[in-house]
Amino acid sequence: MIKVLKQLEKNYTQWLSSPAPNAAGRIGLFRILYSIFSLWLCSYLHYGEMGLVPAIQWKPILLLSWLDSPPYQLIPIFESLLVSSLILLLVGYQTRLATLFVFVLGSGLTAIRFSLFMGDALFMVQYFYIPLFMLFSHWGDTYSIDSILAKRQGKMTPQPQNSSWRYFWSSRGLLVVYTLLMFSSAFFKIIKKEWIFNPNFVGYLIIDKTFNSYLNNGFPVNPISIFIAHHRSLYIPMQYFALIFETSAILILFIPIVRFLFFRLIPIFHFSNTFLMGIPFATVIGIYLAFPDWQSIYERFYPKFFRFNWLNKLSSPILIISSISIAAIVGMTWNILPVFRYIFSWFGLVKFHTIWLIIFPFALIWAIRSISDKTQILIFKKQ
Repeated sequence: MIKVLKQLEKNYTQWLSSPAPNAAGRIGLFRILYSIFSLWLCSYLHYGEMGLVPAIQWKPILLLSWLDSPPYQLIPIFESLLVSSLILLLVGYQTRLATLFVFVLGSGLTAIRFSLFMGDALFMVQYFYIPLFMLFSHWGDTYSIDSILAKRQGKMTPQPQNSSWRYFWSSRGLLVVYTLLMFSSAFFKIIKKEWIFNPNFVGYLIIDKTFNSYLNNGFPVNPISIFIAHHRSLYIPMQYFALIFETSAILILFIPIVRFLFFRLIPIFHFSNTFLMGIPFATVIGIYLAFPDWQSIYERFYPKFFRFNWLNKLSSPILIISSISIAAIVGMTWNILPVFRYIFSWFGLVKFHTIWLIIFPFALIWAIRSISDKTQILIFKKQ
């Protein structure tokens, strides 16, 4: 047993400090994707509408226990500042300062939302853990206005292909947080005992969540869900698979093959929750964006004439003034004109309860292909 624990510790230490392919480019592209995804979330949520919630609903979490009631008049201003900060983060100007503002404003608005019973604890992953880790990262060193300005000042900037662990430690830190959250979810399910000792629990849960989603969100009741909820042979395996799946998340940190399989199955897991119960967990997508090798995808599929090299042709004053101006215009008009909110909502084509339905087919193809390739490699090695 001691040997097994020592080996797991060794695997974890080696993984945490090992190089990651294209680490510098991956973290820079993650910054861009995180910003776009966060702007989509803001376009969907309408934080300013929290001012319509009666003050009697105010049940502050510990972080806001000093507040008698939320600052309703300031919420639209905070939302506009958050949007402006996300625009600066997107273009990569004053990246560290922009990350700090996203951390403070995003987690603050999320805490207010949660205190008004409008909460989803996973929003803290998006606006607390991610900007907290990235505040000390190097995600502004590539694909950013900051990196262009630094080059012009004669400072050293990394190539996107740089694989040093120091460009990727923050993403691995997020993975540690994520696995602990997943494991704690399974732990609390086990403590409640219904998940273990009540074989009908998930059957009732599917019906309850399905109809609640329909009443609260307008998400259609899925007849397949009702069918499953009435057949124990279908929902009992789902019940125990969910427990095993969430509990095994902790093994991601120690066993490479578990890490490989987990991230290919997790989109299917979330799709099932959305499809069967109307529970999208869309906010968790932000943390998943930290892990893929976006640099290799960018090099393979992104057209050369659309790449970021054209920014080098603009003068430094134009880059700075343009960044600040765009951030200010988008932020100030966010709650006044619907234009930018509509643009960053992806023209209304992607909704909170449909995003996993869009991701699923791509994730399924990727999972089948990568697992097939991995299997062939293992078979070849054995031969």
